[in-house]
Amino acid sequence: MWLLPQREYQYLAMDLLMKHKKSLQTQHLHFGETLIQEKSWWDTVDLLATNYFGSILQKVPYQEQKDYVEFLSGHENMWMNRVGMIYQLKYKDQTTTEFLEIAILPHLESKEFFIQKAIGWALRQYSKFNPTYVRYFLEEYEMANLSSREASKYL
Repeated sequence: MWLLPQREYQYLAMDLLMKHKKSLQTQHLHFGETLIQEKSWWDTVDLLATNYFGSILQKVPYQEQKDYVEFLSGHENMWMNRVGMIYQLKYKDQTTTEFLEIAILPHLESKEFFIQKAIGWALRQYSKFNPTYVRYFLEEYEMANLSSREASKYL
């Protein structure tokens, strides 16, 4: 379904994947990477990041998760970078700030809209649970106006 040209098939494929997200394991990460890189639209990337990658990475040990976030952050594909920034959106107060920093810091000067938006979105979401950290981050690092505006929305 993913390879068919009509967008509706990708949505259906994601619905099917999400029905099985509890059974997803680390061996499924490569498959998700393929999906991200073959059909890169912001909406499908975001759903895969938060539901597919987020579900898998929440189950893995700390070091393995850290290594994977470093992989995502250093990837040449900006959509993979975005996954690293936003996969923790549903983690709430279980968000690991070290992983946020690994994903975000190398991209603070990016001119890419979808990267700037992801930086702001990740920080804005986390500000609901740890506004002190997000205030610190905004004071400590310079970033694009879009990122900063998005990050500070709830502060």
